[in-house]
Amino acid sequence: MMVKKTRVVAAIPAACRLRGLLLSAQVLPPSLPAVAMQAAVNGPERSPGVLLAQAPAATGQAIPAEVQGWADGAAAAYRKGDTTTALRLQKQVVAWLQANRPTQDAFRALALIRLGVLLSSEGQLQEALAPAEESVRIYRELAKTKPADLPDLAASLGNLGTILSKLGRRQEALAPKREAVKIYYSELAKANPSVLPALATSLSNLGNDLRKLGRRHEALASTEEAVKIYRELAKANPSVLPALATSLSNLGKDLSNLGRHQEAQAPTEEALKIRRELANTNPR
Repeated sequence: MMVKKTRVVAAIPAACRLRGLLLSAQVLPPSLPAVAMQAAVNGPERSPGVLLAQAPAATGQAIPAEVQGWADGAAAAYRKGDTTTALRLQKQVVAWLQANRPTQDAFRALALIRLGVLLSSEGQLQEALAPAEESVRIYRELAKTKPADLPDLAASLGNLGTILSKLGRRQEALAPKREAVKIYYSELAKANPSVLPALATSLSNLGNDLRKLGRRHEALASTEEAVKIYRELAKANPSVLPALATSLSNLGKDLSNLGRHQEAQAPTEEALKIRRELANTNPR
C-alpha cells in the first residue's frame, strides 16, 4: 500500500474554533492492513469492536495516502459547500480511525466532531448526536492529563449543545453549553485571547437557549457579555460585524422581554445600522 510521511497543514482561519476544527486538514495516523481499509470504505456503521478486531492499532510515522485523501477531500468539499461529499468522505475517515486508533485518541475525537457537524448540516440531527457525545467523552478524558486539549473539549461541548438545541432538547443543551463557556473563561484567565471568538459564540448560543426557555435575566447576562466581546473583536476584524449585529439584536429582544423597552431601542437601532452599512458595502 502506498504511504506518505505525516504532514502538518496550518488550520484555516475561522471565527469559531469549531469551524476551524472542521475546515483544517487532519493529520492522520499510520498505515493499516488492507482488510481495515475495506472496512473504512464500508462506512462507520460497522461496529468499532469488529473493526478493531480486524485491524489492531498500528504505530509508526506513515499514513495511507488514500486516507489522507479522504480527510483532505472532506475539508475541501466543506469549504465549497458540498456537505454531501464531505459527509461521505468523513464517514470513511471515522471508520478508518475506529479500526486503528485507541478509544481515547485526539485524532478520533476531531474526526467525530467533524462527522457530527456534517450530519447536522445534512439535517441528520439524531445521527449527529452519538459522534458528538463520543467526542466529548474522549476530549474530557484527554484533558485530564493534557490541559492543552481543554479548548477542543469546549468546542466539542458547544457542538453537542447545538445539536441538542436543534433537536428541541434545550434544557439538556444548557449543561454542555455552560461548561464550554466556563472552559473558555478559564483559558482567558491563562492569557489565551485566541479563545475570545469561540467564547463570544458560546455565550450567544447559550443566551439563545435561555431566551427560548423563558429564563430572561440569565439570557440578558449572557447576551450582554457576547456583545461586549464581539464589539472589541470587531474593532480589529470587520468580519465579526455580522455576529455583533445579531448579538445586538438579541440584546434588544432580551431587554424588551424584561419590559425595558426604552433601553432596548439603542442596541436594536445599532444592529440595524450595522446591517445597512454591510448591505451597502456588499450589495447582493
